[in-house]
Amino acid sequence: MKKLYDRTIMGYYVMSVVTGLLMAFAVAMLLEIAVVSGIRHAISDETLDWLDAVWKYLPLHWCDYFYGPAQRYWHLGAVACLVISVGFFVRMPRTEDGHKKVLQTLSVALLVILLMLTYEYSVRGWIANAALAAIPGLLTAFPFFILRKTQLPHESVQQVWSRLRNHPGFYVGLACVVVGLFALYALIQYGLYLLGTLKAQ
Repeated sequence: MKKLYDRTIMGYYVMSVVTGLLMAFAVAMLLEIAVVSGIRHAISDETLDWLDAVWKYLPLHWCDYFYGPAQRYWHLGAVACLVISVGFFVRMPRTEDGHKKVLQTLSVALLVILLMLTYEYSVRGWIANAALAAIPGLLTAFPFFILRKTQLPHESVQQVWSRLRNHPGFYVGLACVVVGLFALYALIQYGLYLLGTLKAQ
C-alpha cells in the first residue's frame, strides 16, 4: 500500500489525484442530493425558495438525470466516492511526504469543483450576468498555484513517451487501452439506455 501512495506521474502523486477526483465528485453529488431532497420535502414556501436558489449554484446538476427511479444508485455512487476518498485521505498524512500529498489532494478536489462550476455557469441560460462564470474560472488560479508549488521533479513528456515506446509490451498495452476505451464507451451508452428506460416507466 505504501508503494501505491508513492507512485508519481508528471511530478504529481497518482493517489493524490485519484483521491482528489473522488472527493470532488463526492462533495458535488452529496450537495445535490441534500438540496434536491430538501426541495422535495420542503415544509414552507420560504424554505423551498431558498433551496431552489441554492440549487442554481451547485456544480453538477446530474440529479436531473439520475434522481427519481434510479435515486438509490445516485446515493450509492455518492457514498462510495465519499468512503473511498476519505479512506485514502486518512492514511495519506502518515506516509512519507504526506503534507505535500494532502495539499495535492485538496488542490485537485478544489480545482475540479471550480472547473465544474465554470462549465455549468457558462452553459446555463438562467444566468443574467455572464461574467458570473468568470468567478470560479479565476479562482482556479489558487489550486493551480498550489499544484505548481507541490510538483516534484519529473521527466518531460517526450522522455516519458520515449521510455514507454521502447518498452517490450508497449503495443500490447496500447491495444488493451484502445479496447478498454471502446468497452467503457459501450458500457456508458448501455447505462444511459437503462436509465432512460427506468425514467420512462
